[in-house]
Amino acid sequence: MASHCRRYLTYEKKAEELAERHKDLQGQLGDLNMLADNLNSHTGLEDVRAECAETKQLNDAEAEEIDAIFTERRKIEQQVREFGGHAGLMGFASC
Repeated sequence: MASHCRRYLTYEKKAEELAERHKDLQGQLGDLNMLADNLNSHTGLEDVRAECAETKQLNDAEAEEIDAIFTERRKIEQQVREFGGHAGLMGFASC
Protein backbone atom coordinates (compact mmCIF):
# COMPACT_ATOMS: atom_id res chain seq x y z
CA MET A 1 0.00 0.00 0.00
CA ALA A 2 2.80 2.43 0.88
CA SER A 3 4.53 1.81 -2.45
CA HIS A 4 1.30 2.73 -4.25
CA CYS A 5 1.15 5.98 -2.32
CA ARG A 6 4.78 6.81 -3.11
CA ARG A 7 4.28 6.00 -6.78
CA TYR A 8 1.12 8.12 -6.90
CA LEU A 9 2.90 11.08 -5.27
CA THR A 10 5.79 10.73 -7.71
CA TYR A 11 3.43 10.71 -10.69
CA GLU A 12 1.47 13.62 -9.27
CA LYS A 13 4.64 15.69 -8.84
CA LYS A 14 5.79 14.89 -12.37
CA ALA A 15 2.35 15.83 -13.75
CA GLU A 16 2.49 19.16 -11.92
CA GLU A 17 5.97 19.86 -13.31
CA LEU A 18 4.85 19.03 -16.85
CA ALA A 19 1.72 21.17 -16.48
CA GLU A 20 3.88 24.10 -15.35
CA ARG A 21 6.25 23.60 -18.30
CA HIS A 22 3.25 23.41 -20.66
CA LYS A 23 1.90 26.67 -19.23
CA ASP A 24 5.28 28.36 -19.70
CA LEU A 25 5.50 27.22 -23.30
CA GLN A 26 1.95 28.42 -23.99
CA GLY A 27 2.91 31.82 -22.62
CA GLN A 28 5.99 31.97 -24.84
CA LEU A 29 3.92 30.98 -27.86
CA GLY A 30 1.36 33.66 -27.04
CA ASP A 31 4.13 36.26 -26.78
CA LEU A 32 5.57 35.22 -30.14
CA ASN A 33 2.13 35.25 -31.77
CA MET A 34 1.48 38.75 -30.42
CA LEU A 35 4.84 39.91 -31.74
CA ALA A 36 4.09 38.44 -35.17
CA ASP A 37 0.67 40.12 -35.21
CA ASN A 38 2.20 43.45 -34.27
CA LEU A 39 4.86 43.15 -36.96
CA ASN A 40 2.28 42.21 -39.59
CA SER A 41 -0.09 45.03 -38.65
CA HIS A 42 2.72 47.62 -38.49
CA THR A 43 1.80 48.55 -34.93
CA GLY A 44 3.82 51.48 -33.61
CA LEU A 45 6.51 50.99 -30.99
CA GLU A 46 4.71 53.15 -28.43
CA ASP A 47 1.54 51.09 -28.85
CA VAL A 48 3.51 47.90 -28.25
CA ARG A 49 5.17 49.39 -25.16
CA ALA A 50 1.79 50.52 -23.78
CA GLU A 51 0.32 47.06 -24.38
CA CYS A 52 3.35 45.46 -22.68
CA ALA A 53 2.98 47.73 -19.65
CA GLU A 54 -0.74 46.92 -19.37
CA THR A 55 -0.07 43.20 -19.73
CA LYS A 56 2.66 43.39 -17.09
CA GLN A 57 0.28 45.04 -14.62
CA LEU A 58 -2.31 42.32 -15.22
CA ASN A 59 0.31 39.58 -14.90
CA ASP A 60 1.65 41.06 -11.66
CA ALA A 61 -1.84 41.18 -10.17
CA GLU A 62 -2.52 37.59 -11.21
CA ALA A 63 0.87 36.49 -9.85
CA GLU A 64 -0.05 37.92 -6.45
CA GLU A 65 -3.35 36.02 -6.52
CA ILE A 66 -1.58 32.81 -7.50
CA ASP A 67 1.00 33.26 -4.74
CA ALA A 68 -1.78 33.68 -2.18
CA ILE A 69 -3.55 30.56 -3.44
CA PHE A 70 -0.29 28.60 -3.44
CA THR A 71 0.50 29.71 0.11
CA GLU A 72 -2.96 28.66 1.27
CA ARG A 73 -2.58 25.30 -0.49
CA ARG A 74 0.75 24.69 1.25
CA LYS A 75 -0.83 25.42 4.62
CA ILE A 76 -3.64 22.98 3.91
CA GLU A 77 -1.21 20.32 2.68
CA GLN A 78 0.82 20.72 5.88
CA GLN A 79 -2.32 20.31 7.95
CA VAL A 80 -3.21 17.17 6.00
CA ARG A 81 0.31 15.76 6.54
CA GLU A 82 0.07 16.50 10.25
CA PHE A 83 -3.33 14.85 10.42
CA GLY A 84 -1.98 11.90 8.42
CA GLY A 85 0.74 11.43 11.01
CA HIS A 86 -1.79 11.54 13.78
CA ALA A 87 -4.09 9.17 11.89
CA GLY A 88 -1.17 6.75 11.46
CA LEU A 89 -0.60 6.79 15.20
CA MET A 90 -4.27 5.97 15.69
CA GLY A 91 -4.09 3.02 13.32
CA PHE A 92 -5.64 4.62 10.23
CA ALA A 93 -4.10 4.08 6.82
CA SER A 94 -2.83 7.22 5.12
CA CYS A 95 -0.94 8.26 1.99
